[in-house]
Amino acid sequence: MRVYDRSVPPRSVLLTSSQKVTVGPALIVDAMISGSDSTIAARVYDGANALGTEKLHFDEIKRYSFGISSPDGIECLTGIYVYIEGDSTYLMLSYYPANEVASPA
Repeated sequence: MRVYDRSVPPRSVLLTSSQKVTVGPALIVDAMISGSDSTIAARVYDGANALGTEKLHFDEIKRYSFGISSPDGIECLTGIYVYIEGDSTYLMLSYYPANEVASPA
């Protein structure tokens, strides 16, 4: 059974290039994209690379900031991978890693 400890602040990362953020279950609660290129874009996947299931998609945002906040969270079961387009694209991602708890017998 997956448990996300929300009694502590989520982990936050600032990304400027495509990369794996975490391995294993995680719950995304906030994401914000910004940049100064004419077009900025980012995709967030459940997995170790861009072949995973797409969970978030920010596309063709022109020189603005845009964010989402999900009270229930967006669950990734195998990890979080972020693909970023644009030389000056920034994505702030906040998530909770899962605490694995044994199911009652």
